[in-house]
Amino acid sequence: MKVGYHGDETLDEIIQRKTREEKACGILFWGYGGVICHPLNQVSPFVRSAEEQGSGVKLILSVTPSKFHKKTQYAKYYSADQKTWQPMPKGSLITASAFAIICKNFRKVNYQIDISKYEVAIGPNKGKNLREYLSYRTDKACAIYNPQFGRASHPVSIAFEADVVSPYAVFCSPSESNKSQC
Repeated sequence: MKVGYHGDETLDEIIQRKTREEKACGILFWGYGGVICHPLNQVSPFVRSAEEQGSGVKLILSVTPSKFHKKTQYAKYYSADQKTWQPMPKGSLITASAFAIICKNFRKVNYQIDISKYEVAIGPNKGKNLREYLSYRTDKACAIYNPQFGRASHPVSIAFEADVVSPYAVFCSPSESNKSQC
């Protein structure tokens, strides 16, 4: 996933807030939006499949200079299934996001991955080369390593990572009466 300025916060402010959130709650909710990486149709099945194969899944974040401006709304409720809603844990804050990936062990890192050696793992673009998939405005994917792709190298710097934990991904809502997305 690409990460940067979001809503009305700088990346440094977001990182500081998420670090405090994990300390307070033991987990953090990494908010995101759009139609890609739907919690029920993509993220949760992807993580469950990886766990069944004995692997964990990491959220990896590369920094983008683009600035996503949106009127900031705060999620007050979350749901793993869009049926049962719970209040956000005290100390958690999701801003301007429809969904959130649930993580722990959030950390700053400094390494590169060659995204031309990965493929989209689930959804309508399953099997597509990640380099091709992440072009233009697409900024996130559930992907797996596939060294058989013979494409030219395309290294991407990874700045942060975290371990994805149950319930993997959730829906967000700003109000109890209107369980719509933020």
